[in-house]
Amino acid sequence: MKYLIFFFFSTFIYAQNTLSGNVLSESDFVLQNVTVVNVKTGNKTLTNNDGNFSIEADVNDEIRFIKENFERGSKVVQNSDFFTPLSIQLVRVPTEIEEVKVAVKPTGNLGKDTNRLKVDHSKDILQKEIGLPQPKGIQREKVPKSLPLAIATLNIDAIYKLTSGTARKMKTMYKYEDKQRNINWITEHNGDEYFTQRGIPKERIREFVDFSIVIEPLIPQYIKSNNLSAVNFILEKTTFIYIERSKK
Repeated sequence: MKYLIFFFFSTFIYAQNTLSGNVLSESDFVLQNVTVVNVKTGNKTLTNNDGNFSIEADVNDEIRFIKENFERGSKVVQNSDFFTPLSIQLVRVPTEIEEVKVAVKPTGNLGKDTNRLKVDHSKDILQKEIGLPQPKGIQREKVPKSLPLAIATLNIDAIYKLTSGTARKMKTMYKYEDKQRNINWITEHNGDEYFTQRGIPKERIREFVDFSIVIEPLIPQYIKSNNLSAVNFILEKTTFIYIERSKK
């Protein structure tokens, strides 16, 4: 019995030290074969076809993300990172475009040559003139919801995603990405000083904001409407709760 308890305890400790997440480009495309390195231990791994990774780490370890043609990413591990998957975004390094050679030979007639080199913007002009709506919000693949509907419409892609668990993973990842965007919105609009003046340590600001969003589901709605005052009104209440729980 003692050995069984030790086994489960050891498994729990190990799980706590496994950091997982997803690596995306600045356009929110998944990045495969990104090298993920724990600088302290030297452990390395690569992201899979879905851009996901997992690596052993401890609090305050520095994790680096390296991929050719992208700027190197870095993340210092916090305690809260073990409870929700990370979402890392890498920025593509600007590349110099080679000179484009025009294959059209000039005829000597300036008007004719100019017309031959014109770029067709008719689609953009038409869209602007008739007022076609531009895509709003974050553009990403929709998560299929109903297996019976997918079967009835013979949607093979939706059937696969629903039966393989891919749809569930997509939903979980989207939920996590939305929360990270909300955390970024709050921290960027308020700045570190707003939180430190209220007794929240700088290294625990994101953890506190995450906590507030979990216990106050109205916060994302106020963020969507850009209502910072309403968000901060709620944060004033959650600050006391967070600090009291941190003392225990």
